[in-house]
Amino acid sequence: MSEDPRSEELETLKAIFDETIEIRDAEFCGRFRIHFPLPHEIEVRLLDVEGLVLRVGSISHLPPLVLAFRLPENYPSDSPPLLVLESPILQDLQRSQLISELNEKWEEVRDFVMYTVVDVLQEKAAALAPLQFFGHLVDTFTDPMLFDTIIDSDALRKRELFEMNTFTCDICQAELKGDRCTEFDQCGHVFCQQCVYEFFSSLILRGEVEKIHCPNFECTKKIFEEREKTLAVQNIYLDKHDFNHFRAQLMAYPIKLGVLQQILNKEKDGNQLFERYLQLYVDRQHALIAKLFPQRLVSCPRKGCTSMIFRENTAQRLVICKKCDYAFCNLCCKSYHNEYIDCYRAKASKQYMGIPVEALEKWLDCEDYNQRTELRFRYGLDLLKRMSDEYLMDKLFNELILSKDEDFVKCPVCAVVTQRMEGCNKMRCVSCFALFCNICGLALDWNDPYEHYREKSSPCYGKLFDGMPGMEDMEFQV
Repeated sequence: MSEDPRSEELETLKAIFDETIEIRDAEFCGRFRIHFPLPHEIEVRLLDVEGLVLRVGSISHLPPLVLAFRLPENYPSDSPPLLVLESPILQDLQRSQLISELNEKWEEVRDFVMYTVVDVLQEKAAALAPLQFFGHLVDTFTDPMLFDTIIDSDALRKRELFEMNTFTCDICQAELKGDRCTEFDQCGHVFCQQCVYEFFSSLILRGEVEKIHCPNFECTKKIFEEREKTLAVQNIYLDKHDFNHFRAQLMAYPIKLGVLQQILNKEKDGNQLFERYLQLYVDRQHALIAKLFPQRLVSCPRKGCTSMIFRENTAQRLVICKKCDYAFCNLCCKSYHNEYIDCYRAKASKQYMGIPVEALEKWLDCEDYNQRTELRFRYGLDLLKRMSDEYLMDKLFNELILSKDEDFVKCPVCAVVTQRMEGCNKMRCVSCFALFCNICGLALDWNDPYEHYREKSSPCYGKLFDGMPGMEDMEFQV
């Protein structure tokens, strides 16, 4: 130990105040922190110039009052300690008055006074904080730096206190210091880092990502019940159901991502596990939403883009990927085109604008309120009405075609319906120009379309002019 008496005072301060003081012996200086624990938690708000709330946070500790000091060479006999007070919540005048009061302590004795200075500062600490911090709400007005300082300082102090305490892990029952434990903010449950790492990593590897949350039994039960309530059919298909709120609830992670990342980064494979968790969780929720609301979620068809897009208006074909800006038609998944172009009439796949024919028939025939409500929320009321009308028209039209009463027939190549108004039964499609028979609908050979009517094995043998007005009693040789 140095023979300099200043060193002896520094050693004494270090022994007494320990964790709240930082000493640099070689420079005979240091920093002393005085903390401001609040009597209760308060809300801190950041406002804009018009008074609109931009950010909100809750704190239990104010930023500490820091006393920076240096002991000059001729201290304590001829010079006082050099003192500087640092605090983002105290006014300049307050700090100046307090420094003057502390310097008076040296003037009174002209001796070692650092212990007295610190002691006086501690006694006055409770009265130093602005009065508004002892209510339930405080505004930092338009100062974002002050807001961040207050929030960050509170988090740091809470972490310091946590690491100094001893906790019992609810999994392995070991008693450990807080610096070897993890606390879940929402509930306050504490587990040792090793246990939660092993538990979470095994769940992620098995793909059970919905179970990544506080392992406490009560928390697990609460999260399970909340998820069951969110997914309950009677809640999903309520008349006033808010899909965007439902989506936000379902996509919300049941654990703070920063906490999970801190837990997993305990080992070298932590980053890979974290990325796997993010991907699996999003994929699972998207699959669930697509199952409940098949019209709401669509994947971007552009090669190389894996983005999933939520459709706000399910009656509109246009979809724009927010990731790659690709605008495409929801029906054919090709580049977007005019809605009047019938790119997809999914009769072959038994769907209309993504709605299965079975669902349309149920909508038209079923009188059960709950079933109709489920269909309405699954596909959208406007779309259901439009596609039901279209399905009925197609159904009636197909029946008309099959009846043969009006000489309607489908082109065997492009399926465009044509009606013979006059002429023989050799037809030409107005869309693709294919030749076909008006009686049986078969495609005809371009080189010899009349062969179909000459061959005795043909079902239409000798019927080229069948059905023409005034030809009923006439016979023709083709």
